[in-house]
Amino acid sequence: MKYLYRCLLGLVVTLLAFSSCQKGSDAEETTLEVSTQTLVFAREASEQTLTVTTNKDSWSALSPQEATWLSLSQEGTTLRVRAKLNELGQERTGSIMIHAGDQQKRITVRQTAADIVLDTKAKVFFPSEGGEREVAFQSNAESVKIELEQAVDWLKVEKLTKSSFTLVAQPNTDKAARSLKVILSSGTVIREVEVMQDGQSPYIFPVMDFPMGLYDLIGYEQGRGHVLLYAKEETKTEYPHYRFLTKSKVVPFIQYQYNSPTSPGFSIATLVYKDQSLVKGNKDFDEAVAAYGFEKQTTSPDQVYTLYGNKKMPLQLLVTLFSDGAKVEFAYNPTQKKSYPTFSDLPLLRQLDFLGSRELDIMGKKVEDVRKFEQELGSTRDEHTPELYDLFTPKTSFQGEVIRGYFYIVTPTQLDDPYINVVGSVLGYFSQIDLGLWYDEIDGRYHLTEEILNLFASKGYEYMGQTANASHAFASRAKNMAYTLRLFFYKEKPVLDIQAYYTEIDDGGGSVAEILNYSASQRKRTAFLRKLDALTRTFVSQRR
Repeated sequence: MKYLYRCLLGLVVTLLAFSSCQKGSDAEETTLEVSTQTLVFAREASEQTLTVTTNKDSWSALSPQEATWLSLSQEGTTLRVRAKLNELGQERTGSIMIHAGDQQKRITVRQTAADIVLDTKAKVFFPSEGGEREVAFQSNAESVKIELEQAVDWLKVEKLTKSSFTLVAQPNTDKAARSLKVILSSGTVIREVEVMQDGQSPYIFPVMDFPMGLYDLIGYEQGRGHVLLYAKEETKTEYPHYRFLTKSKVVPFIQYQYNSPTSPGFSIATLVYKDQSLVKGNKDFDEAVAAYGFEKQTTSPDQVYTLYGNKKMPLQLLVTLFSDGAKVEFAYNPTQKKSYPTFSDLPLLRQLDFLGSRELDIMGKKVEDVRKFEQELGSTRDEHTPELYDLFTPKTSFQGEVIRGYFYIVTPTQLDDPYINVVGSVLGYFSQIDLGLWYDEIDGRYHLTEEILNLFASKGYEYMGQTANASHAFASRAKNMAYTLRLFFYKEKPVLDIQAYYTEIDDGGGSVAEILNYSASQRKRTAFLRKLDALTRTFVSQRR
């Protein structure tokens, strides 16, 4: 009986075990796969997708960075991940957790760092007494290192924060000014702040860090304890200028003239010294200006004027003595800093064949010859041009000109004057202004390029100066020919205006005797320029 009971009990246990195994095999395990384990974003805002595969009806995705720079959206089996623009100077890292049933996957997210931005003022100025200056800076970097260029006992860096630091300068007891650089760095990005401090010298000079814009100049002058007394805006007769009161009883003010408030540097800086002995034949003064590159060039016979040149900066220094003091004036000297293209030969060469001159008895071509020539070349005559002159838009350009012009002799001097309607001047307009002129942002003017000066010199033409209408004049005695160049506005567009004339040249430079007689030579040259100006005005008036 006991044996039968044990057999029945074993059978029940076996059946229960079999039933349990069968029920367990019916429960499906959760599966979860993702198409990538890592997402890498560039610094720009962008979006990437990944695919989620699971045997569950639903899945979810979460990220701790969703509140800051990541956003997630689910569409079926696709997870869209969008990263915002990274403006920081360091890489961002994050993660995404994907859940399905009792399974989860971790996705690592990285975003490239932005270029490190590090901005601050370029210069800081201290008076000789020293003091403190807070220097602000902006950076997207996690940290910025600030250190002196070299260890000195007169300048320290203090109170460093994430956006500023303080410079502390000790008094400068030396005569000479001093300077030092503060280095700001983060990674490979480096910025320099130049610190300058005045010395105890009795001499006051304008800013010698040339050129310097008006905004920085005001900071410089205020940094050395000077007060802006007034600022005068530009008028029809005056450029804008700014006067600062100094702390000196000998040099009461310094005045700067700018071509415009946006000019990169001053055109003239003027100081008045009430004590003439500080500058008149004073070795200390010469040494003080020599420290900035100024060397004495010439002194007038009466010792009133002394001119200093400078090979380091485009500045000249003129000292003018008065009975009760001296004027010390630093003037900008325009200097061409790069090369410019120019003509391969003298401009207007093809048109010179048409030129005539009653004065020199040269019978040139007449109006009908000009029009036939230009018509054969397919040129278009300006329909608004009067009969006094012709302006053509060329189909075939000889040297890059956009307009060719011919001005005719129209005033008779006798009956049946053979020179009536003879070409008295030829002209070319060139849209490429730097073929002859370069623009200086500091003085706001156009100047002859070295290349055009060399071209005319190589062809035997001497530079004569400027006429009253601001045309630059060149002349050849051998050819009795003159050229004028200037900036002109044709139909409201700037062009290089070049004209050529035959004219007798008597400028006081035709012989050694004339050149040695300086006054007479200058009078003749002035008269010649007036003559050219009159010629120019004659033909210009025809265009109006």
